[in-house]
Amino acid sequence: MKAFLLASLFYASSFSIADAEPLEFDVPGAHVVVVGLLDQWSGDSTAMDNSLNVVSQKKVNYQLLLGPHQTLRGGPLVFQGPSDHPIVAGVEQVLKEHHFSLAMTQFFLFNVYQPISLDPIQYESFRATQAKAVSKITKVQGDPSTLQSRISTKNFFKNVLSIGAMFKLGALKADPDFAGLATDVSRLPLGSLEAVVPIELPAFAADLYKFIEVRPVKFRGLLGQIIVAYKEEKSSEIENAALIPAIVSIAGADTTPEEIVKARERSYRQRLAAWNHCVDSGECKTGRESSADHRYGDQ
Repeated sequence: MKAFLLASLFYASSFSIADAEPLEFDVPGAHVVVVGLLDQWSGDSTAMDNSLNVVSQKKVNYQLLLGPHQTLRGGPLVFQGPSDHPIVAGVEQVLKEHHFSLAMTQFFLFNVYQPISLDPIQYESFRATQAKAVSKITKVQGDPSTLQSRISTKNFFKNVLSIGAMFKLGALKADPDFAGLATDVSRLPLGSLEAVVPIELPAFAADLYKFIEVRPVKFRGLLGQIIVAYKEEKSSEIENAALIPAIVSIAGADTTPEEIVKARERSYRQRLAAWNHCVDSGECKTGRESSADHRYGDQ
């Protein structure tokens, strides 16, 4: 166990997500991809502001649904400490090295959910579906430059933000690209769409791995992912070694508030470009306001 933990500590201290690209690294027995939710622009401005403020204070609070009947508490309660588990202990140890600490804060309490399993041959279909997610979500949400001012996050984000929810609501059935997206979706296991987030995933030699797990990560209107591709049978040691640095990165301990703001700006520009393309092609109706006054975070 010590060797796996030390590997995790090394990987966690060696990465930066300044470019807002998914983080990739290897641990003994697995390849890991992390999509950071802090980097993604969202119409939920409150979630963006609160999460950035908590990272600025170097505080972390999270929950990890390790399995169907096991939820780990990553932060303390009034009369209880964090869960007694190697993952929680490992995350706390790495956080301390970055001068972060576990806290009771509810302003940025993110959840790492149970994994959705993929056969390695399904990864490319999952990746293709996710690559198309930006334009699909943009069509449903409308003009990004006005989204934060016209959307009630209480009612909107719980229903529409995920690609899975969009299919359930029929929001994509009139989309001219629906047929191509549906083809990719048909190759995926039931429930996998709930894990899709609007960002392109890296290609890797998935066929060299035995199976893949995708864990959705959520905080209000912010979405992320932890993807672990296992070379052999899954073990607690390999899973711990993968999840410890992944959670540290999701928490924002390997970046800075300034880098997060820049990443969100790039994410917003990508969303705006998708909207402009949709308008120019005639698939979306305009009426958007100027994006000059749009706020990316605390800029």
